[in-house]
Amino acid sequence: MNTSIRLPVVFIFSSYYLSLAVLLYLLIAQLVHLFAPADAILDPKLQDNSYVRFLFTLAFSTAGVGSITAITQGYLKPISFLKQAMREKTSSLTIAFFLSNFYLADLSHPTSKLVAIVGITLFFAFILPTIIEFYATTNTKHLLTKMISYTMENRKPHSRTILLIHICSMIVILFSFFTVIHILRMYATGKIAIENQLRTTLYIHTIFPRKTTHAGMVRMKGYNFGWHSDNRSRIMSSDGEIPSHLWTDTSIDFEVPLHIKEGLRSVWLERPIDEGNSTSMVVTSNKVPLTVASRFIFYPEPYDSISTKIVKRFKLYINTYMQIIGQFLL
Repeated sequence: MNTSIRLPVVFIFSSYYLSLAVLLYLLIAQLVHLFAPADAILDPKLQDNSYVRFLFTLAFSTAGVGSITAITQGYLKPISFLKQAMREKTSSLTIAFFLSNFYLADLSHPTSKLVAIVGITLFFAFILPTIIEFYATTNTKHLLTKMISYTMENRKPHSRTILLIHICSMIVILFSFFTVIHILRMYATGKIAIENQLRTTLYIHTIFPRKTTHAGMVRMKGYNFGWHSDNRSRIMSSDGEIPSHLWTDTSIDFEVPLHIKEGLRSVWLERPIDEGNSTSMVVTSNKVPLTVASRFIFYPEPYDSISTKIVKRFKLYINTYMQIIGQFLL
């Protein structure tokens, strides 16, 4: 059998089944949580939107690799969004709009969010018809028949572009494969069970950014933060209490106050077990590190040289960009 035709078909098979495996995992986990929200959490990370976004991106990327490979080999005809009927365009745009809103739900910068929503909506609107066609038309028996009957006479020479597509396909497929293996390994080693236990306690699992300046915005993610309905629920640090800007059961935003000293500090939460009950015991979360740096690493001082001011301005732009990206990912 010709290796040059065997490899693309393997890519198509792998992309199809790995993508379906990720989507089915998401579906089953969410259904289990829907019918037994308190007792049956397959994966507590699925309560974190950033992790769900990652899995959706992995599924779409893997399906995209399979679609591109199938198109280059003549197994799939791309579906043009512009050539669809009006009702199909409406469906594609609606699904794309909801997907873009899901991906950008935590992005708070209004101008960036508007531009990103328009861009991502158009991106999904153009790729979704072909990906759906890939799921609908991929037929294992048909591909195997084509692969076996393929001969040297009708083989098209491989260009560098197709070779590059194959390399990128292999990278995406291997990454998807190892992600699936990692999830299975977490079940096998009991890490999922441990995270389920943490989910029932007051626990901080992420803080971003880990290094900031005074007046910088910081976001904490975790479990059982409560709803800040009791004045004993508070953010604590090595230098005293920190006021919050936004407080939900799984996320807290706060601004670093001026009384927090520069250097490596610890941040944690305190809250009563039963909010609103004055006799309820107050519990403490785990401590997470936060480095507070001088604001002059980003903002110029009067005696700075022109080159130093340019470097600081560049660092400020990078820091602002990372803040926006961080809000999107968390």
